[in-house]
Amino acid sequence: MASDDKDFPVISEIELPVARRRGWGILPPVRDPNDLPAQRPGTTLVFSNGKRWVEARGRIKGSEDFVVDAMAVSVVRTRERVINVDVKIPSKDLADDFVVLAGFSCRVTRPELVAELGPIDIVDRLRRFLLEDRKLRQRGVEYSVDEHHQVRHQVEVRLRSYCDEVMPSVPGLEIRLSSVDVLTNEDILARGKRMRDLHWNDEFSTLTAMHEDADVRQLATYVSDPASATAFAYLRENTDITKVAIAAYADRRTRDESLLELLQLLERCGKDDLLRVDARVLVTRLVDRLGGTRDPVRGDATAVGAEPVASSDIAARSSIAASSTAADKEPFTVGDST
Repeated sequence: MASDDKDFPVISEIELPVARRRGWGILPPVRDPNDLPAQRPGTTLVFSNGKRWVEARGRIKGSEDFVVDAMAVSVVRTRERVINVDVKIPSKDLADDFVVLAGFSCRVTRPELVAELGPIDIVDRLRRFLLEDRKLRQRGVEYSVDEHHQVRHQVEVRLRSYCDEVMPSVPGLEIRLSSVDVLTNEDILARGKRMRDLHWNDEFSTLTAMHEDADVRQLATYVSDPASATAFAYLRENTDITKVAIAAYADRRTRDESLLELLQLLERCGKDDLLRVDARVLVTRLVDRLGGTRDPVRGDATAVGAEPVASSDIAARSSIAASSTAADKEPFTVGDST
């Protein structure tokens, strides 16, 4: 409710002194303009001599009969104004009520009648008018305060029907219903906001976790292969990733050497037929990769180049070739040294 709604339609009512006489009573009396209240835009002055009320039209000179004879003057608002009125109706919950907010468009049609009525509390009159409708108060008893959306429709239908049948009667005023709403309970509103924020935060956390998981899986794919890890480190200029790549290369060399050792053992024991591939071809390729004399195996699609040749690798390749030749001539036993 606006602070000046109670000043509608009559802003003020002022008693006037007796008009000043002139020329020892020979000349007609005149009203001093300083005795009159200021007339602001959107207002009009209504004068009363105790018997009738007259609206001043146009500029006041002070010599008009209704001005000179006036005992009081009222300042009346003439511009249309929307008066908002709130009333409470019961809900299914005994501890809570629905708050209905109705807007009434009010316009002064007869300033004289309004001034004669005097200052009134228009908000209180409209509120009592709404509470006189028993059917309005019954609209909320079947719903809880959480269901204010359903109640809003019920209340609006009832209020518009009620106002079509009867409107509050204030002399000199034209009143019509302009809007209807059911306000949300503050506790319900606060809870709804908290639930919304939690839902949004949960969605954000879920999306963030999904992106982080995808990044982790992609990075793990890169660093699991030495060549990809090296390329990724070069692209990002990241020394930590470079260390990972070096470690991956060392780990792969260790696994290759272990596999080569196992293949030699199977071949020398005559168990190479257990493999589904030609053990000699696999041994040759492992030796070539460890020695760096050929391109990596074609199946290794992530390799980017040959590895540097180490003196230990060359020695290992020579010993492997010698041992393979000797294995063809001499039988191998577990007790033999390699």
